[in-house]
Amino acid sequence: MSEFDAMSIKQLMDAAEECLEEKSDAYNPAKAADLFKRAARLGSMTSLEKLGDCYFYGRGRDEDDKAALEAYAQAYEATGSSYSAYQLGRMYTFGWGVESNSSKARDFLEKSWANGYAAAAGILGDICLESARETKDAKSTEGALKWYQRGSIKNDPYSTYRMALVFSMGDYGVPEDKKRAYDLLMKASDYPRALGYLVANNGLNMCSNDQFSEFVKKAVDMAESMGDGRLFRCLGRAYEGKTRLGEAPEKSIAYYEKALAAGDGFAGYIAGSNYLYGWYGYPEDAEKAEQMLTKGSDLGCEQAMSTLGDLHKKRAEEVWPPNPEEMRAAFEWYEKAYLNGGTTWDAMHAGEAALKTKDDSLNERAAACLKSAMEDDIYWSYIPLVRLSLAEGTSTYNPNLARQSLEKARNEKIVEYETGEVDYLTGLMFEKGLGLPAAANQAVEFYLKASDKGSEEAKDALKRFKKGIFGWKLIK
Repeated sequence: MSEFDAMSIKQLMDAAEECLEEKSDAYNPAKAADLFKRAARLGSMTSLEKLGDCYFYGRGRDEDDKAALEAYAQAYEATGSSYSAYQLGRMYTFGWGVESNSSKARDFLEKSWANGYAAAAGILGDICLESARETKDAKSTEGALKWYQRGSIKNDPYSTYRMALVFSMGDYGVPEDKKRAYDLLMKASDYPRALGYLVANNGLNMCSNDQFSEFVKKAVDMAESMGDGRLFRCLGRAYEGKTRLGEAPEKSIAYYEKALAAGDGFAGYIAGSNYLYGWYGYPEDAEKAEQMLTKGSDLGCEQAMSTLGDLHKKRAEEVWPPNPEEMRAAFEWYEKAYLNGGTTWDAMHAGEAALKTKDDSLNERAAACLKSAMEDDIYWSYIPLVRLSLAEGTSTYNPNLARQSLEKARNEKIVEYETGEVDYLTGLMFEKGLGLPAAANQAVEFYLKASDKGSEEAKDALKRFKKGIFGWKLIK
């Protein structure tokens, strides 16, 4: 018989909450999760939500977004809970445990807001702002500000903070208004993100020295009491020389190290970059840079992973030819950055580094990275991808993909178009019948165009043809 069997739902929940008190002798998050699970089985949807939180935040359970999503969904279906709707909206917004879906996200968040959950307004504002970023649509920006305003009126600090950022930076077609941004940040100054922004950005140059000193003291106290890594990171920023605190690399790195200890991987990226490039008074030290970047990477920061790629690429290119082991390490980090939420530029750099290793075993992964970059219109990827896609008898052979990439290169008239490489590769496809019908006349037509632009490969290719009565023929 379990120790929980004789307990009522209320007793189970009270015991669970006590187990989550970090300063309590009873602190035991794993037991709290077990208690919530037992109460949920007895029919408590509030306990089911709490169990979802255990999975979502990794309290007493391993972080498991899918398990959290399932718990929130069951609780919402049973009760229409505004909190579960909010969490489901966030998860569909950011793709946590489920494929992102802005329509479903908006639906859940609007229901959450309608049922009185003020924090939903901030995420609805974010959805509108992301739409504005992609479409440049002024109505989407207006929609974002309306949602942030609604949340701010309801004293949601995130909404207030996000609206302040828009006015502070003058983004999305909104005129910069530092005074309005400062007033909003002051309204939300008990919110760590808002306070951190004031500290890292010199109080937007809107406050006195005494007031700024108060911000810094408050930030230190709040970061220490909450173990807030982001706030520690902002303090690290404040000592980089861009605020009235001046440049103090020793204090800066001390706060970045505290941020890392509190789980903020982005701090490792910033500190590592400072060491790598000797910024803000930091000594240029590749070894320390690697240490900080690795810590950031271990915490899941894709920017740290990408910068480790930069570090290893830099090492590889210190000799000629480039060191293949260092270049492979660069590839591995760039690829990891991309696969962990980085940009298609990370994919581009990964593909480029893989090819520079001269290791054919990496070609398939290189092609996958270059394809992602090509689909995002990064033109440096076009020709390397074509060459991999025309390698007959290999796993990367894909003439249709080569045609697609060449079409982009031709339409955009990239450098390789001007130098004849695009025409040469088109001629090669006609010559060998790679995704195009084998046609000597068309092959020569493109080789001649490429040759006129100075392509040595095209000039050599033309030596394989002779002109007959009915046109050009390939010399057997």
